[in-house]
Amino acid sequence: MNFLDIVGEKIPNIEKVMLTCFLSNAKALQFYQKLGFDVDEYSPPPKLLRNGTKIEADYVILSKEIHH
Repeated sequence: MNFLDIVGEKIPNIEKVMLTCFLSNAKALQFYQKLGFDVDEYSPPPKLLRNGTKIEADYVILSKEIHH
């Protein structure tokens, strides 16, 4: 995972590293959060159906900023 930071720092115009993780994979989510990943703005929001039912996505998009 650190390799992505190193490569991203060397390439101009790279602003962040993104990944997708299933919410059911709690260990992976915890691992990514320890590495500094947070929920990205492009992560799917919950869908609200007409009957008021709220449906959550089964995955989340995480990202981490690259510091140049």
